Amino acid sequence: LVLIYNNLKPLLFNNMIDTIHLTLDKKYFNYNDLNDKFTKIVQEKSTIHYVEGAISTLYNYKNFRLYLSESKLTLTGSLSKFYKGENLKTMNLDKCKKAISQLSEIFQLDFQNAVVKRVDIAHNIVLEYPVSNYLKIFTSPGKKYLTTTQGRDNLETVTFNSYCDEITFYDKVEELKSSNKLLY
Repeated sequence: LVLIYNNLKPLLFNNMIDTIHLTLDKKYFNYNDLNDKFTKIVQEKSTIHYVEGAISTLYNYKNFRLYLSESKLTLTGSLSKFYKGENLKTMNLDKCKKAISQLSEIFQLDFQNAVVKRVDIAHNIVLEYPVSNYLKIFTSPGKKYLTTTQGRDNLETVTFNSYCDEITFYDKVEELKSSNKLLY
């Protein structure tokens, strides 16, 4: 959930699918071939990481992280940033399918066979007052909450956690300002 404080003009947005986390089993790729392919097309290759118990090599492609091990490929990133270059406006299911198809073409893999491990659904809310005024009053019975003043991009962030879900509130306009990507 993204909170927007905008005293310049009204902004209206709908729910959108943003970050995804997909895992593709080894039966859908050849490790050596994929490793060679990634080395040619990715922007950055990193050292070995342990991901879900497996030794993996981290590759970066645009805003995606790809962890390749002999047993699986894990892909994590924002579909919206990949497909549209930003994650402020709505990205519906049809556009998500097109973005995944593009990823399948680029990597010559069928991500239709991947297991979806995580999907982030965002909703932007236009507020009358600065976001910081609202973050102070959030409480959630039965849930733990964490307030981080130096969260993502040093923004004030409030996160509510339970066993299987997480809700995060932050100021999207401040995030865009800090990354010099303000759109108006």
